[in-house]
Amino acid sequence: MPSNTAPVVPLDPSVRPPVDPGLQVVLDLVNRPDATPMSSMSPPEARAAFSMMNGLAGGPLAGVAVLDRTAPGSAGDLPVRVYTPEGVEPVGVVVWYHGGGWVIGDLDSHDDVCRRLSVAARSIVVAVDYRLAPEHPAPAAVHDAAAALAWVASHPDELGAEGLPVAVAGDSAGGNLAAVTAQGAGAVGPELAAQVLVYPTTDLYGDTDSKRTNGEGYFLTTDTMNWFRANYLSGGRVDAEDPLVSPLHADDAVVARVAPAFVLVAGYDPLRDEGIAYAKKLAAAGVPVELREYETMVHGFISMGALTKVTAEAIDDAARFLKARFVEAATS
Repeated sequence: MPSNTAPVVPLDPSVRPPVDPGLQVVLDLVNRPDATPMSSMSPPEARAAFSMMNGLAGGPLAGVAVLDRTAPGSAGDLPVRVYTPEGVEPVGVVVWYHGGGWVIGDLDSHDDVCRRLSVAARSIVVAVDYRLAPEHPAPAAVHDAAAALAWVASHPDELGAEGLPVAVAGDSAGGNLAAVTAQGAGAVGPELAAQVLVYPTTDLYGDTDSKRTNGEGYFLTTDTMNWFRANYLSGGRVDAEDPLVSPLHADDAVVARVAPAFVLVAGYDPLRDEGIAYAKKLAAAGVPVELREYETMVHGFISMGALTKVTAEAIDDAARFLKARFVEAATS
């Protein structure tokens, strides 16, 4: 049973270990003097540039069947990709929301992560291609995330998932959507067995030490975060402190009803401290939470399996948590 404590404490910057040398190649690339910052690109240009980084994940993992299909979304059909581990009986279903600041990313950008998670967690993974900003600003992605979860929970026969417990998961902006969706599910259903939040965005306007320390030179920059936020909130329909976009600001009573959580943070990530803050908020509300820091990692490392073995270690850690929660849910 996970502990209701958040054991990670902020590192002393003077003694923290250096960035994993395997990641230096990507840092050198994005920090070149002639590199075009994402914050100066148009959203279509940024999406194209981000797609060129898909090779950092490594080659397609064997042992998983993959099917592209659609699910009913909040504004029409929603593309999803279903991953089913081969040769084993799945123990659960994970609804996965990709990262990319709600502006970039798609089913292909996180294909490797979903394959790895499906095999490691012995679970069906349903990746969701939610609508992106600024064409579809907040709360469009939130509505799509909730619609996808509702469909998965109500149509297990279409996934070969009859009787299996369900979890939500995602990285960065996808971790934000997973947290927000888990809050909604805690209030109105469906019942979730777990949530996995990979370096999640939890407070759009929060000012933290990690944002000041890691906001330049470590892949995700302050300017890029501001650009993502501006695009996501461009519709003017949601305030930055609304729990629909900043789950850290949800009422304690709402947080107390969410599913057990595995929260993953990276030592050199600007979002590190808000991930820790949300884990502590969950723990204080009595939610079982496991918080893990990967000290030598940067934001985005969960999709950099070709560069560092820590990617596989982190996915295995998340998978272990998921399997334990799925078994508990199935026997309770």
